[in-house]
Amino acid sequence: MTHKLPALRVLVAFSFVLALVLGGNLVASNNKVSADSCTPPATTYGTATMTVTIPSTDTYNIWVRMLSPSSSANSILLNIDNSSCYNVGGNASIPANAWTWVNYSGGNTATTMRLGLSQGTHTFTLTGTQAGVGIDRIEALSDNNCTPTGVGDNCAPPNVSPPTISFASPAVGSNVSGSSVNVSANASSASGVAQVGIKNVVFKLDSNTTLASVSPPVGSNGIVSPSGTAIPTNSSQIVDSNLSIWTIGSDAKVYKDGALAGYSTNVVKLLYFNGSIYQQTQSAGWWLWNGSVGYTQVAAPTGVPTIALQDGGAYATTWNSTGVANGAHTLTAIATDTQGQTTSVTESINVSNNVACTANPSAPTGVTGTSPDPTSLNISWSASTPGAGCNISQYSVYQGAILLGTSTTTSFNTSNLIPNTQYSITVKATDDSGHTSSSSSAANLSTLADFIAPTAPASMTATSPDSSSVSLSWGASTDSVGVTGYKIYRANGTGTPSQLIGTTTGSSIRNYTDNTVNPATQYTYGVVAVDAASNQSQKTVSNSVTTQQAPAAPKPAAATNLRTTLVTSSTATLAWDASTSSGVTGYHVYRGLGSATAALIGTTSSGTSYTDTGLAASTLYKYYVVAYVTNTNVADNSSVINVTTMSGPPTCALAADLNCDHVVSINDAAILFGKLGINSGALASDGDLNGDGKVNINDAAILFGKWGQTY
Repeated sequence: MTHKLPALRVLVAFSFVLALVLGGNLVASNNKVSADSCTPPATTYGTATMTVTIPSTDTYNIWVRMLSPSSSANSILLNIDNSSCYNVGGNASIPANAWTWVNYSGGNTATTMRLGLSQGTHTFTLTGTQAGVGIDRIEALSDNNCTPTGVGDNCAPPNVSPPTISFASPAVGSNVSGSSVNVSANASSASGVAQVGIKNVVFKLDSNTTLASVSPPVGSNGIVSPSGTAIPTNSSQIVDSNLSIWTIGSDAKVYKDGALAGYSTNVVKLLYFNGSIYQQTQSAGWWLWNGSVGYTQVAAPTGVPTIALQDGGAYATTWNSTGVANGAHTLTAIATDTQGQTTSVTESINVSNNVACTANPSAPTGVTGTSPDPTSLNISWSASTPGAGCNISQYSVYQGAILLGTSTTTSFNTSNLIPNTQYSITVKATDDSGHTSSSSSAANLSTLADFIAPTAPASMTATSPDSSSVSLSWGASTDSVGVTGYKIYRANGTGTPSQLIGTTTGSSIRNYTDNTVNPATQYTYGVVAVDAASNQSQKTVSNSVTTQQAPAAPKPAAATNLRTTLVTSSTATLAWDASTSSGVTGYHVYRGLGSATAALIGTTSSGTSYTDTGLAASTLYKYYVVAYVTNTNVADNSSVINVTTMSGPPTCALAADLNCDHVVSINDAAILFGKLGINSGALASDGDLNGDGKVNINDAAILFGKWGQTY
């Protein structure tokens, strides 16, 4: 791309301020200026000297802003570099007590102060020749057409940046054919500068053959000035919805729907806003266009865009390519703005008239890419060369054998990738006849590692619905890649939660129930967000919460059907039916003697029977049992039974059943053998089964003869 700047426009306008009012409060003096070309009067009224840097050699108009106290006191002496001297003003038409811009000397408005100044520093000296004359600003302008107004800002330098231009079609390196090839480019001048716009875009073939000169588009009704003459060619058009704005120098014309809607000179802003046309003049006043009435002054509209005037857009033409030889050619587009600045751009094409598309395109080359974030790749490559008579229609981008997508340009962006991961990327080209190239060389492109932690979860809330759980919830975290889950921490009391008690998976699950708490206990919780790269957020801490008191456990049901299964002179064996309540861990057995209060004599851990020993013969006892869950959660007493022990050893219905358990077994043999050898006074309960007062082998024979009998 090349640029060309206009001559003598390095500095189109220049101004400096002389911060001094000559006369007034100044003391008159006899200061004199030593100058070769002019001599001040004998009496002067103040002197001021300033060194000024001129950035570019040019011819400048010198303007002085003057405040005259009267029609007769209206001049001042200006000496430039002790070589050029001007008696500025001196004309009775200069109004009194009003700041007025003057560019002439000796009282003759036709004798303008126009001076050639070289690049570099120059000395400007002002000498008061009349009392009370004020000077606050001098401007040296290379623009012959600009008259300063106000404080002179209207003559500020116009844009010196060249326009921009780029081809829109055909694509670089493409094959073109036929009598109507679309050739277009996008061009614009610097935005926001009302005095500058695109004058035209010229398209050339092979640098020397002009194909077309394209001006900005016009409205459907044609564009004419108020007098009916054609608008000058050094104009630019700005299109906003149905509005066209043309700028010529510092003047502007507005066309609405193709018809002239307003004309302004020396405007600061001209814009279409909220359905109306506004302008802002140098005096900073706002004016509203009212059709045939013209502009009427209004209050400044609110919400006005900071840049009112812009230009740019597409410039297009068609070209008959059949008049040139097939093969390689160049197209050049040259944009020229209204200041004469140019920018050009050139691209190569191939003319392929009457050539059949048969060959495959070349493989794309130079595949490369960057990772703008941990889950994305921006991929680009150099264009393929199509076969003769062909044009590239699209590119297919692959990751290994997986098609990521297609692109009509030489770039492609893909996302939803894994951070810190290498991908093998290849590209294939396809032409408009369906021919596909071979794959490009593979480029190994890596996504960025994810070092960015998720944001801390939003506020965390803890509540306790009962004595055995705490319900937690929290707001979402965000992450550059994605939140994969949360970690939940707990602390007893109001401490810092540091005990990891659980996790959740996924970004959408933002609640958790802690079922490992104790009743009537205070806890504090924290939550941390985690991403796929194990980056963890700052911990968000919940409010402290106290679990509820545990409810009183239900009293178990009482044992029932308390009874005896065996009573001897010294023992009583009890049995009962179990409590019907769940959770019963045992039974307490109570015994009382006669009318005395019963006392705890034993406990079973699970069984429903108990043998009380060491009792007195022929004695009345009372018993009851109590089921319990804990020592503090016990059932009501069972029913009470009265038991009287026997007067002596028991006599069983079957003599060989020595322990009266209704079966003759090893237990009875044990009793007999325990008494074996008694020679006199033995009882039947001792094993004297034949009644001879002895326990011996004869009794054992009787017992074994009854072995296994039941009754």
